Amino acid sequence: MSTPTTNTGTSTPAPRTALSTRPDKKRPSTAGYWVGTLVAVLTTLSALGWGAFAFLGWQAHVEDFCRLTDPGTAAVSVTRTGARFVYLEHDRTTAPPSVLPVTVTGPSGVEVPLTAYRAELRYDVPNNPNRVGDAVLTFPADEPGTYAIFVADIDEGTAVAVGDDLLRTWAPQVVGSVALLLGGLLLGLILVIVTAVRRAGPTS
Repeated sequence: MSTPTTNTGTSTPAPRTALSTRPDKKRPSTAGYWVGTLVAVLTTLSALGWGAFAFLGWQAHVEDFCRLTDPGTAAVSVTRTGARFVYLEHDRTTAPPSVLPVTVTGPSGVEVPLTAYRAELRYDVPNNPNRVGDAVLTFPADEPGTYAIFVADIDEGTAVAVGDDLLRTWAPQVVGSVALLLGGLLLGLILVIVTAVRRAGPTS
C-alpha cells in the first residue's frame, strides 16, 4: 500500500511591486524678487544722479554765455565750429521782439549772415526764475577765432546772450537718463513677474 507524500517545500512569495516615489519639486526661491528690486533701485538712483549732474552742468553752461545788457559790442571766442545762437533773455510775461538789431563780424573781418530762428527754443535763466531766454537768431561759425557781436539797441531789462544749440548739446543727456530710468524699472519688473509666475506653478 502506497503512502501519500506531502510536499513540504517552501513556496516562493510573490515579488512586491516597488512604488516609485519621486520627491516633490522645490518651489523656486524668492531671490528674483530681491534682484528685481535691487536692479530697479540702483538704476533709479543712477538715472537721478545722471539727471542732476546734467542739470547742474547745463546751468553752468548757460551762465557762461556771453551777454550784453546795453548796446555795444561783445567778443565771442569760438574754438569748435558750428552754428551759434543769439538768445534774448527777458521777463517771462513779455514776448521777444520780432526783429533784433544785431550784426556779427567773423574773425576775418567779414560780416556773418544771420538767420531768424523760426522754431521754439527757450530756457530758464539760471538764478533768475522770472526770466527766460528765447532763441531769436542763428549764425554759422565756420572758422575758429573771435566773433564780434554788435547790438545797436536793446530794451531795458533785457539781455542778448550768445551760445550754442542747447537742444542738440543737452537733449542726449536727458534722453539717456530717462532711458536708464525706464529700462531699469522695466527690467526689475520683469524679474519680479517671472519669479512670481515660477513660484505660482505646480510643485509636483
